[in-house]
Amino acid sequence: MEPKQKIFWIASYPKSGNTLARLVLQAAIQGKVDVNQLGDICPSWHGYVRYRMSRYETISNSRLEVGEERKYWDNLQREFLLDNKFQSGHPKYKFLKIHHALLRVSGQLTINPELSGGILYLVRNPIDVAKSLSEFDGVPIRESAINMVNSDFVAAGDRDQIRHGVELRSDWATHVTSWTQHSLTLPTLIIRYEDFMINPIKAIEEILQVTETISLKTTSEIAELTSFANVKNQEQQHGFNEAGLGPTFFAKARVGSLASGFIKKLFLPKFGTVISKYDYQPYFR
Repeated sequence: MEPKQKIFWIASYPKSGNTLARLVLQAAIQGKVDVNQLGDICPSWHGYVRYRMSRYETISNSRLEVGEERKYWDNLQREFLLDNKFQSGHPKYKFLKIHHALLRVSGQLTINPELSGGILYLVRNPIDVAKSLSEFDGVPIRESAINMVNSDFVAAGDRDQIRHGVELRSDWATHVTSWTQHSLTLPTLIIRYEDFMINPIKAIEEILQVTETISLKTTSEIAELTSFANVKNQEQQHGFNEAGLGPTFFAKARVGSLASGFIKKLFLPKFGTVISKYDYQPYFR
């Protein structure tokens, strides 16, 4: 059976606004926001891999390297499109959150272009990313920053004792470049997290346009539903099933952090070109 829909990828390096974009789609399609039902309309790719890979008895209890796990990804992406458990409410697309870099693994791209319908990529000041990641993972900011410059960095899928569902992140600049300068013939929208915060109405309009989403709500209503204050309040009242090791997921809508001497020495030599491209130089002075 051939899928009737294609995957629209909501991509970003972690802690760069991916959840906010997913909330926009939820508000538009369902007319409401529920942070604990985000996975119904736009699950995570690595989470879906963990969910589905457990049926392969020969590998369900063993950790796979990225190259080994990649062998299953095309089939899993096709299965996702045919999986009735996940209904996007969109006639043309199913949405998947992804934190992988768009790289070739064993000769094949992270995503299957034939099963893909478009890409929304969110990019954020790497200083703010490092700070937010350290809070999410419950580790010192230096550890998060060092991981961000590691071109071979892979986040292992050990959550809940499940050994697969890795995230091939690479370093921050490679991640950004891989998604924003690809050669695929797919509609692609790039949004800076900072621009999203400054002018949410414009960002929401662009997201609805590129995803061809007919909204149940106006852009102003979506902006209100997805406001940081609203989703933070939901987490405080009901928790958030995607929270990390920090005390809260929606901790701060941080914008414009300045680089410490350590961050400057670490990030500028490796990220300088991408930092300039997305106008993050003022935060490194």
